[in-house]
Amino acid sequence: MEKQVETLPRVNSTTLVFDALKGYFRWTLWCNAIISAHYALFMLYNANDVTLQNSVVQRYVIKSFITLLLPVISEMKLLFIIFKLLELALPIVGSAHLTRVRTKMAQGICTSILPKLEPDLLYAVGRSCLPESSLSCNEVCRKIGKNCYNAIHIYSAGILNQMYKEGTKNTETYKYETCTSQGCGPNFCCCADKKHTLPVSYKDAIAQAACHAMLPKSPDNVYAVRRHCSPKSKVDCNVVCYKLKKKCFESIHVYDNKNLEVEETGKVGLRTYRYNTCQRASCGPNFCCCAGE
Repeated sequence: MEKQVETLPRVNSTTLVFDALKGYFRWTLWCNAIISAHYALFMLYNANDVTLQNSVVQRYVIKSFITLLLPVISEMKLLFIIFKLLELALPIVGSAHLTRVRTKMAQGICTSILPKLEPDLLYAVGRSCLPESSLSCNEVCRKIGKNCYNAIHIYSAGILNQMYKEGTKNTETYKYETCTSQGCGPNFCCCADKKHTLPVSYKDAIAQAACHAMLPKSPDNVYAVRRHCSPKSKVDCNVVCYKLKKKCFESIHVYDNKNLEVEETGKVGLRTYRYNTCQRASCGPNFCCCAGE
């Protein structure tokens, strides 16, 4: 009687390689999930800021949760699509929280910088900050039936920092003291139900004094009129004064203050530029010297 020899099934080498890669892939997914979950818990434990918990940590928690499910669905052929969706979804989650944080900050700033103490309803209205944007905050507020009294820009740098370190710069904000800025530009407009006048800035004071000093000898009323300084602006000071039924006799640019300390000497501080013409457009003068009744 012949002895039957049991033959082993033939194994395809490609299948072996594929199974090995699949096992390694699963092991890698589990490791990544554990590491991400550990880091997320570490961030939650050490976080002391609501912004941090709502943005950075939540992104890690979502990523960890999805990563834990990946080994279960690793046999499906949708992994590529899932990774792509994950890649697109996580920045959106962070961006949504960032927008909410900036909106709350803007509402607080607009409330605190209201010029007058009389009661009023205030609104921090978002504005598109693009170089080609020609819509000023005056127009943004007017579109919703409100009055602009200031404009601000809240920068995103620092809001989503993973850890806040003592002595380091965090979120930056900028106050314009005007509602006519275009381009980028404010990203929030401070609007109110009532009309509020902007406080006189140091630029207004310098421009008024300069225009008065440059008036020709004949007596007349002098006005330093603000002009929007933009590379795309085609309106010169002749037009600005003419619209007010005044006559332009000079144009100047008052630059930002460098905030020198009281004891500092021998350093450049305030700066102005005189154009000796009223026909300069673009940027350009930011004040027009007008005269007339």
